[in-house]
Amino acid sequence: MKKGKRKRRLDKDAALTYAFSLLSYRDRSEGEMRQRLVRRGYPAEVIEYVISELKELNYLDDTKFALSWLRSRRESRPGSRGKIKWELRAKGVQDEVIAKVLDEEYPPEAEARVARMLAEKRANQQGSTRKRIYDYLRRRGFGYDVITQALQDIGGDDS
Repeated sequence: MKKGKRKRRLDKDAALTYAFSLLSYRDRSEGEMRQRLVRRGYPAEVIEYVISELKELNYLDDTKFALSWLRSRRESRPGSRGKIKWELRAKGVQDEVIAKVLDEEYPPEAEARVARMLAEKRANQQGSTRKRIYDYLRRRGFGYDVITQALQDIGGDDS
């Protein structure tokens, strides 16, 4: 075997090993994996090889990743559809996949329920005013309409 082919094979093996190492910590999107391999200095042909291998073995699936990310965020740090969309986009997930996952798993009605739940939780804290609750929900990415509806639903102090 020629030295050049052997080097490429070693690159592919090393890149695949690195990719599996990354996946051992948590699932990754295709965009994240590609970005990490580029940052590590692997050539484009090696990156494409690794991505295709991982897809073939079902280790890379952006829809599965987006669903997992959404469910995790809903449990740990609930936020708006817009915020989750922004986070998934930053992870390299395609807009079509994001839209599909959000429509199936996090419809606008669910977003309104989450905002109301967060507002109620915040309202039960000492010193919470409508302004503070409003600001809190804005930081979580909720829009004006969703926030006003949540504040109307919980009623309470008008300060």
